[in-house]
Amino acid sequence: NAESCRKITGDLLELARPRTPEHERVDLRLLCKDVAQSVEALAATYGAQVADESRANAAPLWAEGDAGQLRQALLNLALNAVEASQEGDRVSIRAYETQDRDATARVVEVSDTGSGIPLDQLAQILAVADNIVKAHHGRMTVDSAENRGTTFRILLPTAESRAMETNT
Repeated sequence: NAESCRKITGDLLELARPRTPEHERVDLRLLCKDVAQSVEALAATYGAQVADESRANAAPLWAEGDAGQLRQALLNLALNAVEASQEGDRVSIRAYETQDRDATARVVEVSDTGSGIPLDQLAQILAVADNIVKAHHGRMTVDSAENRGTTFRILLPTAESRAMETNT
């Protein structure tokens, strides 16, 4: 309950005072590892398992942004996945690169094997993370199906594609 209250308070504060993100290099694989470790103990209380599938030992996957804000967005999604978990569920967190709308994007993904999210609850879950992602010129996608789990993807432009966007 205390963890849930802390999360709600943090979310409300972030919504109340959005700020312009700092621009620094952030290793998304390291961020995934950090968030996975942060929610591991909580997941165990639900009987769920957290897996960092970002290959943190691989080469860094750099994005430009505010490490604290990106961590909060990812942590928000991971906590929601964990809190919706039941005995035997799995929450996976990973970072990778993909092509998105004719540009290279960095992706951070949180997926779970839970029961899925009712449509009326999606907006509430996405609010804080979506605001942060939009401030980073990115976008979010979600796939959720009843009894098949949910996958949230944060797509961020690479520093190179952001520079091209700024110059055009």
